[in-house]
Amino acid sequence: MNNNNLFLDIDQKYGRTALRLIRRHEHCSRKFTCYINHLTFLTRCIKNHIVPRDLQVRPPVPTRGARKVAELASMRFLRERIRLTQRAKGDTKKEAKSTAQSITSALSADDAAEVLDKVKSTTQRVFNTTKDHQQRKSEKLLREKQSSVSPTTFVDKTKWVINLSSRTLNEAEVSLLKKGLNFAVTPMSVPATEIIAKIESAVRPLA
Repeated sequence: MNNNNLFLDIDQKYGRTALRLIRRHEHCSRKFTCYINHLTFLTRCIKNHIVPRDLQVRPPVPTRGARKVAELASMRFLRERIRLTQRAKGDTKKEAKSTAQSITSALSADDAAEVLDKVKSTTQRVFNTTKDHQQRKSEKLLREKQSSVSPTTFVDKTKWVINLSSRTLNEAEVSLLKKGLNFAVTPMSVPATEIIAKIESAVRPLA
């Protein structure tokens, strides 16, 4: 018997109240399966340090500190959504169990078993559909995160030194110039006596 014929039969045998009870149970069962898959998706996000688009906080200023604050806020929102989804999942599970018990009490044993079996079959299809959808979402977000990571930039060091003179530089000279203007040769020994003398002359006016 298909669902339409089954529900029509229930309506005729037990009335509209029983039919509404069955519809309520089916609705709760579907929501419960959706919450299961959504919670799995959110947990996968937090493990991979990925935030869904609707929870991403955009920094108002383009600084590193602002981006860090926005990332932390986004993760906090993600954890809060996980907490709310867990609570909603628990509430929906209780209601689905309660409506199933009411169906068992309101209908005959055979009719109740057939109704609950139909609802279970429908719920399984919803579970599979939402599971596939959430997996695709998770994989897409992961690919976007991986593609957003900038690859190591290639630096052409051959252009670091440009010889504007007529003199040809040897390899050692080019290597030295590549070190930049702030490069200083490390002394073979630290001139401790000279340093102490300069410090003493600098602090003497402060005494």
